[in-house]
Amino acid sequence: MEDLHVPHHPHYPPPPCDCAGKFYRVKPGDTLYNIAQRFGISLDAIIRANPQIPDPNLIYPGQVICVPGVYRREYCIILTPERYVHPDCGGICWIKTKERHTEVLVLATGLPDPSTYGADCYKACFEFDGRIHEVRMRPLWEDPVFLGIGLFPFLFPPAFFLGGAFHIFPGPVLGGFFI
Repeated sequence: MEDLHVPHHPHYPPPPCDCAGKFYRVKPGDTLYNIAQRFGISLDAIIRANPQIPDPNLIYPGQVICVPGVYRREYCIILTPERYVHPDCGGICWIKTKERHTEVLVLATGLPDPSTYGADCYKACFEFDGRIHEVRMRPLWEDPVFLGIGLFPFLFPPAFFLGGAFHIFPGPVLGGFFI
């Protein structure tokens, strides 16, 4: 197969619904051949994993494809202040996907008592599929360190990890993005 330059096209096919591997966003200059080489898989395997691509010589920057056999199961996001009301606050979110569920651990520090915002607790909010999924956070110590542990009985969708965001409310006081 010829190694062709990837043209830009605003209407490329969506990724396959199921991916036994990792979703990958095509970058300018990528071809299925060099993506397969980069991840150490055969070109034939990547073509089979992406039946939505009618012409394997034609993929587009920004298009999301499946790279089979490559798994990323853990994600870590640094949380930064959303508003400069509390510039010393910060946190981290760890997300682990398993076969049929998603585990979430959120830790935040330097936040004021949530009653400052008229709430009884903080919540880490993940938005996708038109719904908001929450993890309640509780204080661990008097010096406010808030912890949230969540177990969702489903996998977060791949689109969430390709540019999704989440926030800690009320506020939002903290937020983070996947890059």
